[in-house]
Formats: sequence, structure tokens, C-alpha cells
Amino acid sequence: MRLALENEISLQNEALLNIIESMASNALMQKNDEIAHLRLELQNTQEFLRATLQDRDGWMHLTADAMETNQLLISQFSSVQGTNAHGSSNDLESTGSCNQALNIEGQAIERTYPSLVCKVCSDPHVCTLILPCRHLCTCKSCGANLATCPICYSAKVDVIEVRFV
Repeated sequence: MRLALENEISLQNEALLNIIESMASNALMQKNDEIAHLRLELQNTQEFLRATLQDRDGWMHLTADAMETNQLLISQFSSVQGTNAHGSSNDLESTGSCNQALNIEGQAIERTYPSLVCKVCSDPHVCTLILPCRHLCTCKSCGANLATCPICYSAKVDVIEVRFV
């Protein structure tokens, strides 16, 4: 009888060990699947981070270009104002003819710096730089509502308000 009991206990221990082994194996497989899923999620997150950093670098480059263009436009505008204020008196003294001097100066400025009026509504307060083409050609309200540049018809990505000082 004792031998039968030991044999029964041994069989139950084996069965219990098999069940525990099976449960441990299932838990290990679940954890391995979870680790694989987390690795994939980490890889996707890293790719997203890389793409986001590239986008950030692109936007920073675009912003730097826009700032450079803004500074160039401000300096050109200042030089046009300076030429307009001081150039006409020098031209008048040298030519002696007011109409001729103003006409020559106006043509030169118009060729170099086209008139700054909105190409959509003809508002004289042009202050919107269209990106990526960098045309300074619309007022604030028209620039916000455009889908394409009115000069080159390229698709508008963004607009930057330019403030002349």
C-alpha cells in the first residue's frame, strides 16, 4: 500500500510539474511576444523621432532662410527709401529738370524694386512673404486666404508677415 501511495504521489508530482512547466512556458512565450512587440514599438518611435528631427531641421532651415530674406528685404526697402528721399534732390541739381529727374528715378526704382502693392486687391500695404517661393506680393488678409502665389502660381506652403522698420 505504501508503494502504491508513493507511486500515486510521484505521478501527481509529475503531472503537477508538467502543468507548472506548461504554465511557465506559456508565460515565457507571452513575455517574449510582449518584448518583441515593445521592440517594434520602440523601433517605430525611433523612426518617428528621426523623421520629426529632420522636419524640425528643415523648418529651422526654412525659418533661417525666411529671416535672411526678411533682413534683405528690409535693407533693400531702407535703401529704396534713402534713394527716394535723397536721390531726387541730387538728380534735380544735376539735370535742372524736375519732371525728367523724377521720371528717370521712378523708372530706375520701378525696375529694381517693383511697386509694393498687393497683387490680389491692390492694397498699398504689402506685408506677406509667401513660402516657399519667397514672393513679397500680398497684404495680410489676402496672403492668409491664398492657395497659390499670385506671381508664380506655386503652391503656398506658409506665409510670413514681414514688418518693415
